[in-house]
Amino acid sequence: MPRLVLSLDGVVLKEVPVAKDRTTIGRRSHNDLVIDNLAVSGEHAVLFKTGDDMYLEDLGSTNGTTVNGQPIKKHLLLGGDLIEIGKYRLKYIAEGGEPTAGGDVEPEVNEIALRIGDVLMLCSDGLTEMVDDVQIAGAIFASVPDVQRAAQRLVDMANAAGGRDNVSVIVVRLAGRKGLEPRRASAAESRPSAAVPVSSPSG
Repeated sequence: MPRLVLSLDGVVLKEVPVAKDRTTIGRRSHNDLVIDNLAVSGEHAVLFKTGDDMYLEDLGSTNGTTVNGQPIKKHLLLGGDLIEIGKYRLKYIAEGGEPTAGGDVEPEVNEIALRIGDVLMLCSDGLTEMVDDVQIAGAIFASVPDVQRAAQRLVDMANAAGGRDNVSVIVVRLAGRKGLEPRRASAAESRPSAAVPVSSPSG
């Protein structure tokens, strides 16, 4: 069944199934989803089903309701829509699984020419939300060719900045046969996050 995922400042508070044809949201205790915050009106908004479609309607709330950053009065919900009520966020997940807003998801594929010695990094948003791009680049280039040290340093920086989410980091250095042997990094653990830095195979 469809569900709402309630979060505040990036922290998931609870997940609520949308089991009824009409699901109310508001500050007062009789609502199906209670958000006890003064920025939320007593009866703030309602989800209701019409046929196979799910709609969200603002019930004349004081501070309004937005979907994907746009103020709404009544809105046809799609999987993945992000509802904002005060400082709270509600992600609408359609029946059948994960968000599917906009229809089928088309992956973005890019080709990049690489040279020996180039360094690549993959990471979760637990890093990028806490450490800016300049600091990330500085930490990597201060640590190469030791990719394990680079990944661990980035995890440590994210945790030192507050570490609100899981931090996963992979750092890879392109190695060749002539004098640039790869360095394979073991798993680096942080509290409460983890990084798994890995180098590319020789060749």
